[in-house]
Amino acid sequence: MALSLASRNKRMDLAMVQPKEHKLKMKSLKQMNRSGVDAMRSKIGMKKVNAMHSKIGMRNNVVRKLPNKY
Repeated sequence: MALSLASRNKRMDLAMVQPKEHKLKMKSLKQMNRSGVDAMRSKIGMKKVNAMHSKIGMRNNVVRKLPNKY
């Protein structure tokens, strides 16, 4: 009798632990998927930002190439 109760409790504990692990796994997968989408969005947005930075960088190079006779 005691063995059957012990085995039943073990099964119940395992049954309770598995959904928690599953929830954590699913949560991490969702976060990875979201970060992947965000990364793609940021890459699309970064094209515009990089274009602006390259223009600014070109201007800075022109300023650096000026002679130091001030």
